[in-house]
Amino acid sequence: MLELTDPVDYVALFGIAAILGGVGGLVFELLQSRYGQTGWIELPGRSRGRYRDWGVWANVLVGAVAAMAALWVFPPQTQTVISQNAANTTTTTEYSIIDLFSLSLIIGSAGSSFLSSLQARVMARLKEQEATMTREVAHSQLETIKDQLAAAAEASKAQVETIRGEPPTAMAAREGDRHSAPQPAADVFSELVAHVQQAQAAVSATNVAVGPIA
Repeated sequence: MLELTDPVDYVALFGIAAILGGVGGLVFELLQSRYGQTGWIELPGRSRGRYRDWGVWANVLVGAVAAMAALWVFPPQTQTVISQNAANTTTTTEYSIIDLFSLSLIIGSAGSSFLSSLQARVMARLKEQEATMTREVAHSQLETIKDQLAAAAEASKAQVETIRGEPPTAMAAREGDRHSAPQPAADVFSELVAHVQQAQAAVSATNVAVGPIA
């Protein structure tokens, strides 16, 4: 096991993975069939305008990058050891030498295919995080609007109780004012209802993409 305690150890881990991945890329180059035979190596070619053919070094570089990126998919193992008296705990981070050598060689020999699949996996995770964030924002907006509606209902209830306690003459005068003056409360309620509908539409659209809100 390769124990990782210092940043230098991680640098060494990535360096070993890159070297072995480059060897895997070279193996991939040797396995290519050219002129009906394997074992041929394409030498770097001359420049063609703005482009240059890297030949065998292209597969070596891709294999090295793929092997280092594989450490994200196959991370080091973290183990916590508890002493018998449970007074001290020791946490170690290690990487298996056998896994490091074998995975780096295999992934390096399939560099381009592995990187393509890894790119698709990362993009899928990013889309999932974006959808989750959208769902949380819509849920927060819906909860805020619910609180506003509850506050408006309490205010309307208090206003009704106040009107019930007034004498009949005052109630008649208030009735005349209601027919002559605009009612801002109705406009506020209509605006809140519109916000609720928008939030519910956003929540419904998010549920279709990532599932219902928990």
